[in-house]
Amino acid sequence: SEASFAGYRRARPFVSPSFRRLAAVGAQTEDYAKRFSALGVPAERIRVADSLKWEVALPAAVHADAERLAAEMGVDRNRPLVVAVSTGPGEERALVEGRPESVQLMVVPRKPERFEEVAALGPWVRRSTGPGGGSAANGEGEPADLFLVDTMGEAEAATALGDVVVLGRSWNGLGGSNPVPPAMLGRPAVIGPDHQNFGEMVDALVGAGALAVASDPWSDVVPLLSDPDAAARMSAAGPAAVRAHAGATDRNVALVRDALEAARERKSSEEQRLRR
Repeated sequence: SEASFAGYRRARPFVSPSFRRLAAVGAQTEDYAKRFSALGVPAERIRVADSLKWEVALPAAVHADAERLAAEMGVDRNRPLVVAVSTGPGEERALVEGRPESVQLMVVPRKPERFEEVAALGPWVRRSTGPGGGSAANGEGEPADLFLVDTMGEAEAATALGDVVVLGRSWNGLGGSNPVPPAMLGRPAVIGPDHQNFGEMVDALVGAGALAVASDPWSDVVPLLSDPDAAARMSAAGPAAVRAHAGATDRNVALVRDALEAARERKSSEEQRLRR
């Protein structure tokens, strides 16, 4: 990363021998490639192979899982639903307090140890209570607007449900969350300014029109909910942007195979030399 590169560069006299020993580097971008080169890796050993995160594997039945999740939690499919995934401290409160009355909100916290903390923020329908929590889960017989996915392994299904997806851990200095799943699923998405862990991917998706960066969780969500044409354009842009980075896995696998083959040839040559 840019931050760790600064530290390595200060220690270059001590670390460059180790970098020179690397047989191959699969860099995510040209910028990463330049950093490895500056630290001593020979240029011919560096290949821009892109990020494996572009080819994240989604569950095969993700859409069926999404419909089951909606039915079992009592989501009203005729009303807008915003899904916030991988949320962190402070974000859930901002989402709950800023939610328009007409909008349903589903939250999937990143850390299971925070489920109870988040549950205390409102009258949630909780996934962990099992099917049929339904519309009276707030204890007053009124339709529920808040849905808490306090189980593991259902973030992708929840993402597939969202009319707009909010990517958490990006308004509290934690570096953001992977923006690829909503793009891959064709869901309009919003991320906060603290997305440095996925900076290159965010830039690519924003440039393609598949993602928006917002100063607060609701500032770009509400306009998307009220502008179906803009949401539809973002939905279409997401899968196309992901396809543009197809092949990252194959490129990285090829790099590893080439490095292993080169090592095998070097070993064979050395053995022949010693036999002479």
